[in-house]
Amino acid sequence: MTALPLLCWQHKEGPRYSLLCTTVTVVLPKKTIGQQREMTDHPAEIAFLYDRIDYERRCSLSERGEFRLDRMRQLMEQLGNPAHSLPCIHVAGTKGKGSTACMIHQVARQAGYRVGLYTSPHLERLEERFVVDGAACRPDQLGELLEQVRPVVESMDRQDPQQLGPTFFDITTAMAILFFCQSQVDLAVLEVGLGGRLDSTNICQPDVTIITNIGLDHTHLLGSTIELIAAEKAGIIKPGVPVISGTRLASARAVIRDIAKQNQSPMMLIDDDFRAQVNGQLEENGREQFTFSGTMHGNEVCWENLSSGIPGRHQVENAAVALAAIGQLGDRWPIEEEAIRKGLAISYCPARLELLGGRPQVLLDVAHNLPSVEALTRHLEWEIKADRRVLLFSCSRDKDSEGMLAALLPHFDHVVFTRFTSNPRAASPQLLHQQAASWLDGHPAHGFHQRRPLLTHTQDPASGWGQALEIAGSEDVICVAGSFFLAAEVRPMITPLATASHYMHTT
Repeated sequence: MTALPLLCWQHKEGPRYSLLCTTVTVVLPKKTIGQQREMTDHPAEIAFLYDRIDYERRCSLSERGEFRLDRMRQLMEQLGNPAHSLPCIHVAGTKGKGSTACMIHQVARQAGYRVGLYTSPHLERLEERFVVDGAACRPDQLGELLEQVRPVVESMDRQDPQQLGPTFFDITTAMAILFFCQSQVDLAVLEVGLGGRLDSTNICQPDVTIITNIGLDHTHLLGSTIELIAAEKAGIIKPGVPVISGTRLASARAVIRDIAKQNQSPMMLIDDDFRAQVNGQLEENGREQFTFSGTMHGNEVCWENLSSGIPGRHQVENAAVALAAIGQLGDRWPIEEEAIRKGLAISYCPARLELLGGRPQVLLDVAHNLPSVEALTRHLEWEIKADRRVLLFSCSRDKDSEGMLAALLPHFDHVVFTRFTSNPRAASPQLLHQQAASWLDGHPAHGFHQRRPLLTHTQDPASGWGQALEIAGSEDVICVAGSFFLAAEVRPMITPLATASHYMHTT
């Protein structure tokens, strides 16, 4: 069985729409030169990689025990243990870890440091996961990294054919660490893929660990309570290494504090040791200004009138966590206030409350759990002006779809359910439709911000996007949310001439 279609889902032929809705033109992806260029450079290596077990794409896991670090340690040992010499920041959390990692990356870059950034999943191209100084690795570099790792992986497979060998994420994590070491970065920022304690990235030797926020997500793998999930996230804490946490839940804070104490790791908590206060003033681009204050190495700091380039009021908290981590690194990597201001201001994460201008407006967000969906609805109410709101929604089967829908439905006039095609974990559009209808039947409309949505469903994102455009008027907003996979499939339809992620072209 080959997994190539998982890589080149954008190339599938299908119906083409040429709908024109004022300034938004729908052009569906087709086979074009330039998309997924890694396919033509090293096709055998790419096929090898995507044939591995990929936990981002599997329907279910029979055992949590399948996540383990021994194979990752063995893989890295045979590669020369490059992680042992890689200076890094390790970032975990239910929500906000990707944004926080991007902020640290940009701030450190502005200070003149050579910085690596490893995030997952990617939206459109695998290379997006491996970034140095704002530029994703080139397709030829991707192939070279795979060529270095593949012989070791195949050797491990032969040694014990009955055991589960290195996974897709094990291999990409090893590639990232090799890439950063060979690029001679001053600092790398590594985002946890899933959980923390048994995540492939947890073989690193960080200078600071970060736990951004804790919420109920991946409960079938990480545990059904906040305490269990907090313990998994806090598994990245290393003896004596400072810990920065942005979670406000008392139960989660208690777990993280206990694990930090066991490891004799200094700990800084949001609101206790550092804080961010929104000023109530807006910049010309609509971003809210905030003030950061805290104690850094015994010194009180206060930076006023800061702003984040990543939209959303909740990003102020992520920025505070990022700045607290930067403060902890001040002795080794000093960063001036000017670099902090500029780095935060130009930070960018595609599909994080990404507003794509036009008529109608399009708001693209990867919200895929209850905390991130709640942040999305707050942003809609506070920041987005529109006559009507249309939601295009899909999610994975293992997500709390009923909880997400209960949070979303009161804020929309029309909801189109669909199924992303790039991953077998997609929930049935019919089931989502039924769940939404059932919830609406049980809740009166008077609490709905004067909105009670109409519901429809389609079988794929292309037809769903076409239907959303037919529904929306020029003064409306279309929101796309529910999954990274949905955002990845729809984004090229919205911006067919600019499908590459922003930071791939940022210098």
